Amino acid sequence: MDNSAITHATYRHKRKEVTMERTLSSDLLFQSTESRPASALPLRALATLLLWQRRIVSRRQLARLDARLLADAGISEAQRQTELSRPFWR
Repeated sequence: MDNSAITHATYRHKRKEVTMERTLSSDLLFQSTESRPASALPLRALATLLLWQRRIVSRRQLARLDARLLADAGISEAQRQTELSRPFWR
């Protein structure tokens, strides 16, 4: 293999690393609304819906826990009631 092929492979590899690094460090959900492109709107909407669904499911599970399991998790009855009274969007 000649040097140009090695250099090209190394460059391509580094470009993938940069792309992955940018993807992993992307803070799409935490950017201000003004800097977000309109094409990200469906992704943000889906992420929000999935978050709401996770909250609904986890609060249903919390509601089904008995006193022993709450004590094992270190959650008081007052904390459970506070969490269960919150709307899914919070």
